Amino acid sequence: MRGRRERPAEGAATAILSPTMLLNLWDASVSADPAQIGRWKLLKELVKKHLPPFHSGDLLVTFDRSQDSAFMVHEGVGDIRLRHHLLGTGVQQVLSLLGLLLTTDARWVAIEEPECNLRYTLQLRLREALDTLTRDERGPRQLFVTSHSPAFETEAYFYAMRLDAEGVPMIERRPTRDARMFVAFDAEVPPAAGLGEVSWVSSEGLVLVPPRLRSRLEVQNGGEVAFLTNHSSGRIEILSQREFLDVLGPAEEDA
Repeated sequence: MRGRRERPAEGAATAILSPTMLLNLWDASVSADPAQIGRWKLLKELVKKHLPPFHSGDLLVTFDRSQDSAFMVHEGVGDIRLRHHLLGTGVQQVLSLLGLLLTTDARWVAIEEPECNLRYTLQLRLREALDTLTRDERGPRQLFVTSHSPAFETEAYFYAMRLDAEGVPMIERRPTRDARMFVAFDAEVPPAAGLGEVSWVSSEGLVLVPPRLRSRLEVQNGGEVAFLTNHSSGRIEILSQREFLDVLGPAEEDA
């Protein structure tokens, strides 16, 4: 390894990107090889589309000759540049994974639990970035992901791993509706009389709402809902914005 790990200033967040990977990205960014520069451009496109800090601004990689090391920066408004260790560990983790995928010559890659240490919303963005990556000829053609998160169960089927009666690992192709048996519950919880649907709440308080209920609540693309306590039954109910306004009744006119 020709570079040294960059040491952030005292009190700054910890940098977690590999010095070797950063040097490889620097080499790609200044390369005359179309394949190498294409991978660097793809990384810039991925973060611009899928990582919120880069929705505005740009991703750059620079080289510090005094330290013989490379580092990433976010160039924002007014040419203000933030080094990668100031972007937060979650963003760095996604940058690191995408950077590694685009500096490898492998065409098939296995990733174990990419959701670790990422909040759920960032897991969803990572899933979208990986999907974009595999659809582009500049990146790996196929990814094999092992995960305990429902964020990566977006297709009609998934492959579940379990131990048989003799303790031998078994791989089964299962419908995605069974994913919660492997990521959230020990056994499947059936809907109550066919009317209810099981969901869950993240540690951040994020509620994952099944697609059918999102349509019923008119929040297919996100939006406001209301939680109310039914004083007759004591149950918590979730209402659409329209239903909530109906409960409140017509607004009183100013005198």
